[in-house]
Amino acid sequence: MKRGIYMELVENIRDKQNLMLPVMVFIDKICREHNLRYSLAYGTLIGAIRHKGFIPWDDDIDIIMPRPDYEKLQNIIKAMDSDEFGLMDSNDLDSFYVTRMAKVYNKKTYLKEFPHKYVLEYGAFVDIFAVNGMPDDIEEIKKMEKDIFICSRCLHMYISSIYRIRGKRKKFTWFFKPFAKWALNKSNKIFNRYDFDSSKYAMNFEGDSIEKELIEADLFNHLIDVEFEGHQFKVFEQYDSYLKQMYGDYMQLPPIEEQEPHHSFDLYRL
Repeated sequence: MKRGIYMELVENIRDKQNLMLPVMVFIDKICREHNLRYSLAYGTLIGAIRHKGFIPWDDDIDIIMPRPDYEKLQNIIKAMDSDEFGLMDSNDLDSFYVTRMAKVYNKKTYLKEFPHKYVLEYGAFVDIFAVNGMPDDIEEIKKMEKDIFICSRCLHMYISSIYRIRGKRKKFTWFFKPFAKWALNKSNKIFNRYDFDSSKYAMNFEGDSIEKELIEADLFNHLIDVEFEGHQFKVFEQYDSYLKQMYGDYMQLPPIEEQEPHHSFDLYRL
């Protein structure tokens, strides 16, 4: 909680979505100005196709980008130093946000996320996932995935040593930081092992499985605009085959008991 600042708790899911939407408009504007490729992804892409906007119960926005464009976008946003929008840099150990995706967030909001036993603090956000060039050999891809998993465990220990710990284990943060540095360097070498634009295949390591996440890199060379909450955002021209690979019959609504938000956070309007 930010002391000395009046904050209004946002409880309605539609109000939360409306605070995330300007972040996506901001990202889209930068991408168009700098010819950066992206596509709406996951539940956000389903929402665009099935609802022309958010899935009614969805509580985030997801996009995917080729690794080179992802890195350029982060550098552009950092250089802008915007008063309205901020960046959670996925490579910044000192920001205490270390993961395989970046977040761009609305600085006019304040969000406390409770992913495990620790708390992350930022604002209404868009998740940005990097898609990496992949080899043709499935066994090599499996090995890369295992190496990334090991790196992720090292980073998780570091994050836990910062957030979870209000007492005993916090003093061990210094112990985990060298492992986190090694994991970041190792991960980035794996991410950039294969040049994206020379690769036939690409994959997001943050996803569910190789079977779902392995796609043809050429998808990013064929993008179209679709309507999303009255705005035009980029999606794969072949969104149908992409979504069927991810979800099967994505036009079918899930059972009513599954129509719930997937994140645990408190969001405030400043």
